[in-house]
Amino acid sequence: MLVSGEGINTGLTFITASDEVLTDPLKRKALGDVLQRFAKAFEWAQQNADEDARVFAKVNDIPLEVSQRLRSWGDESLLPLEQRDVQALQQVDDLFVEKNIFPHRVDVQKLTDDQVFSLKPLTMTQSEPAR
Repeated sequence: MLVSGEGINTGLTFITASDEVLTDPLKRKALGDVLQRFAKAFEWAQQNADEDARVFAKVNDIPLEVSQRLRSWGDESLLPLEQRDVQALQQVDDLFVEKNIFPHRVDVQKLTDDQVFSLKPLTMTQSEPAR
C-alpha cells in the first residue's frame, strides 16, 4: 500500500542534540555555530539554485536532471524553533498515540530548546582564528 503523508506529518525537520551537548557550554556554543553555518549554506543554495543543483548532483553521483527535480520540490532552510512548530509536532504525537502507533504521549515542549539557534550573523572574537 502506498499512501501520502499529507495531513499526517508536519513536513518539518528537526535538529536533535543530546543532553550532554546541550548542558556543556562549549559543545552548546559549537552546536550553535554549526547551525548558523547550515543556515548560511541553505541561504546560499536558495540564491544559487543552478550551482547548488550541480554540486548536489556531483556529490551524490546522480544525474543533474534528478538534482534539479529535487530542487524543484522546494528550498530547504534552517529557521529558529517557533511555538507553532512545537504545536504541530505535538499534534503528530497525539495522533500517533490515538492510533496506537506510539505507546504513550510525549510532551514535545519539554523536549525543545529554542535558545540554541537564532538567526543572527556569525561573528568571530579575537580569540577565534579566521577560517
